[in-house]
Amino acid sequence: MKWSRASFLLCSFIVAGAALLSGISAQAQMPGPPPGGFPEFPRGPRRGQLRNPTPEEEATALEFVRRIDSSRVEQVIALKNSRPHAYRAMILRSLNMERHARAMGRGGDPNEIRQSEQLFRRMFELREQMDRLSIQYRLATEENAKNEIRARLSAKAGELFDVQTEMNRLQIEQIADELRRLQQRLEQRQAARDTHIRRQLEMMLSDEEPD
Repeated sequence: MKWSRASFLLCSFIVAGAALLSGISAQAQMPGPPPGGFPEFPRGPRRGQLRNPTPEEEATALEFVRRIDSSRVEQVIALKNSRPHAYRAMILRSLNMERHARAMGRGGDPNEIRQSEQLFRRMFELREQMDRLSIQYRLATEENAKNEIRARLSAKAGELFDVQTEMNRLQIEQIADELRRLQQRLEQRQAARDTHIRRQLEMMLSDEEPD
């Protein structure tokens, strides 16, 4: 049987209408959102975004900045309203530095603590200078000026790398010192093995009641 063009179009229209009605019926049968709506799940910061530090983290970071260079505290606080992104970056960066400084100062060596604080102060200075240069680069319109700023920024990045490398070297020395102390304690404990066992047996086999 041959189909005319009109019959074919009519059949197609009927099939499409049936499919549309079926879809509408399926959507009508789907359950709606629960009372109060679907719960909102927290999302982490997108790539390129910085998380918001907690008030406790802000206080810790600002106290660290005050200890390293008190003249910079007001400058950092001023960024909170004028440049929120730069403020968050400075707070999170200072918080990371504070954790490293705390880890480096566990040995209690005043010379090492003083040296690490000098390195952190230099890191602050270099970061600040690099931030200013990056702003100048974005505002520059002439290619020669951009090339000059890029060269200065590259030099500052090299200085920052050297400071961070020196800081890593200090951390390695502190870890090595701590390992030597632990090794010495282990050797002393091994040497006192028989004495330790004898005292433990005397305590366990003594007729006296333990306190």
